Amino acid sequence: LEFELKYGWTGLLVEAHPGDFHRGLATNRKTFHLNSCLGVEEHPHFSMFDFLSAVRKKDVYSMGGLTHQGNSQSFQMQCLPLYSLILAAGNRTINVLFLDVEGAEFRILKTLPWDKVDIEIMSVE
Repeated sequence: LEFELKYGWTGLLVEAHPGDFHRGLATNRKTFHLNSCLGVEEHPHFSMFDFLSAVRKKDVYSMGGLTHQGNSQSFQMQCLPLYSLILAAGNRTINVLFLDVEGAEFRILKTLPWDKVDIEIMSVE
């Protein structure tokens, strides 16, 4: 938020959980918002997402909900590759990338064509 206010930066905010996505919209950030999950493949794909398994504490959810098996608490969600979203945002130079998806980080980063993006600083949790 500080970089948006001080330097006029914009960004891309991807949130899989619908409730967290709508709360993010209410903050009026200068970002592109997407209610989807980040792809772990190089092309758009569908994955099962179990929000209850993604709970870290009350009302906090994450990409940790990706699952191979569906259950009564999961549903199918379309996941998009990070590179596709970078292209759609119109800027291949990323000053700062924060990636916090509770376990899918490496799989997401493996989908990037590193010779086509310029990521200056990256924080992976």
